[in-house]
Amino acid sequence: MASDMERYQEFVDWLREAGGYKTVEVRRLGRWKGLKQSQAGVQIIEGKMFDEAAAQVWVYDNLGPAIMAFHGWIDKEPEPRGWISHQPSGRRQDRKVFE
Repeated sequence: MASDMERYQEFVDWLREAGGYKTVEVRRLGRWKGLKQSQAGVQIIEGKMFDEAAAQVWVYDNLGPAIMAFHGWIDKEPEPRGWISHQPSGRRQDRKVFE
């Protein structure tokens, strides 16, 4: 049986390949081990930091929806459940990752 981190990596890989997202971001991760925190205080699920000025970013407002999304991810649906948007149109956001 795959671990949560293995399942999550599969989920992130799929987001990058199918959705074109360069970064999957979760704010306020809390204590979930294995996820890396960036210099800017924003958690980047991939464990990589991008030096591009802007990137396509898949944003979760906190860890709960992110965990629910990857545990509930079924049949590689086009947009995983648990999406939290701060803009009315939602889904993808073009924004600066680091200032």
